[in-house]
Amino acid sequence: MLNTKDKQPILLIIFGQKMKEYDDLIRSTVERLSKRDRPVSILISKELNHVIHHYDAQFENLETLVGYINTHEDSLIYPLCLDKNHELFQEFLAWQSHYSRQYISDNLSEKSVQAIDNNQDFVQVDCLIMRDSLNNCLYVSDLEYIESNKTTGKSLAIVPSQTLSDAARQTIRDVAFDVCRKANIIGVCYFSFLIDLNSLDYHIISLSSGLSYQSILFETITTYPVLEIATKLTVGYTFSQLKHSYYPNTSAFLEPQLDYVAAVSFSFEKVDYIFFARNIEQLFLNLLEASSHDHFLFLSDISEEDLMFALIQKKENRLAYLLEAFRRGFDLYDLSSVTKINPFYLDKCLHIVELYENLNKSQYNVDIYKEAKRYGFSDDYIASSWQISLIDMLEYRKKHSVSPVLKQVEQSSGVLTGHQIQYFRSYDWHSDYISSGCQKALIMVDKGYSLVKLNELIKQIKQTHLELLIVTNQPLLIEQLNDTSIIFDTIGIETILTIMGIEEVEEVYLLGESQADMFSKMKNFSISCQSI
Repeated sequence: MLNTKDKQPILLIIFGQKMKEYDDLIRSTVERLSKRDRPVSILISKELNHVIHHYDAQFENLETLVGYINTHEDSLIYPLCLDKNHELFQEFLAWQSHYSRQYISDNLSEKSVQAIDNNQDFVQVDCLIMRDSLNNCLYVSDLEYIESNKTTGKSLAIVPSQTLSDAARQTIRDVAFDVCRKANIIGVCYFSFLIDLNSLDYHIISLSSGLSYQSILFETITTYPVLEIATKLTVGYTFSQLKHSYYPNTSAFLEPQLDYVAAVSFSFEKVDYIFFARNIEQLFLNLLEASSHDHFLFLSDISEEDLMFALIQKKENRLAYLLEAFRRGFDLYDLSSVTKINPFYLDKCLHIVELYENLNKSQYNVDIYKEAKRYGFSDDYIASSWQISLIDMLEYRKKHSVSPVLKQVEQSSGVLTGHQIQYFRSYDWHSDYISSGCQKALIMVDKGYSLVKLNELIKQIKQTHLELLIVTNQPLLIEQLNDTSIIFDTIGIETILTIMGIEEVEEVYLLGESQADMFSKMKNFSISCQSI
């Protein structure tokens, strides 16, 4: 646990709309605190209500808040910002420039100024923490953005984080636990950190307590029953009194240990897609397939100038631009410098391009084909690359006994046995899926689906003799899905054929944006479906 000797920043200032009115007050406070042997951080939020809740103090205006800080400065050892709006950095810089940039620069420590003014060396890592009334804390998981300068807009994150060292993860864990305990947060709390992976310097740029969309997201990815447990903790239960929903003989005080990775594609803080896999390459290829069915091919005519512009500006389908850049021979570290994407993830893109080139050079090579399938290349794309029909491609796969399996999404890495309903498709050794032998109704749920229509369809199917099976690329939270198997996968013909090879599918329903494209492909395989 950290304490004041760790020399963490000690100043928390929350601005409203009248910044200039309090300029002198801020200056005097900064001047006094900056003389102490600890750095000073200034962070901004538009709302005081969050601070009132977490610090049990009433702040009618900025004077009373600063007075509280002056009185309790030794206990305020974290640079907390309780506003999810990531534009706060730009607001702070604008305030500095307009009022007291030179003064702040002269009085704040160099480390503190750099942390706020220039964050390109920082990685954004979010984590979900749970705490009970006995001070027990549980680290559900963490989420890492692949770009070091992640902002609002299009972004991609990986769960769990892949580039954090043990020391970096332990730093985040210790700080998050300590904040929850000092702020007396019971239930669930979501943190957003900026952390330097080399120096382990960090800033907490966002903190929110209570159930939220992020709680649903982390429950979907880890299968830890966040919503149920957090609700019970809030009303007074402790971890020792609760059992895990999926493992009835196990305490709820069980941190997830995952043997898979998940990718979450965000668009202005909303989830576009979510996928699971055994490797990063498959995640990236799934995201490409979900966002465009013509990846690799439609970028060949783009100029180098337009390509660089697209990479810098984070254009739609950015992964495809990265692959095109590697195909043209761009240097990995040059791309990392331009895009601010961690070299670890760029290396995965480079590996995809290498597999792509091997497929083109060695057509019908079984070993290369198997490797490509293991890393997520779809039969649809390989057939296009080899210039054969998809039907011939499927016959080739069947001939060489290359079969997909369904792996469980569950938090114990197979150590515990419980009631699991979530799966993802993989070309692994064995399947975790056990069929009930009953006829199925298959619902394909894509981005842009109607929740009302999905609920109505589920109720309708449950009144028939058919069992329900859902394939989706969206995090779903629907009460009627308690005993329904959910497969997280791309909404494509290969996915449907995989499931029809495992289950007896009686009816197929399509919801979301991919309906028109899927109708034509399913018609070629004489598969009837209904659009909802």
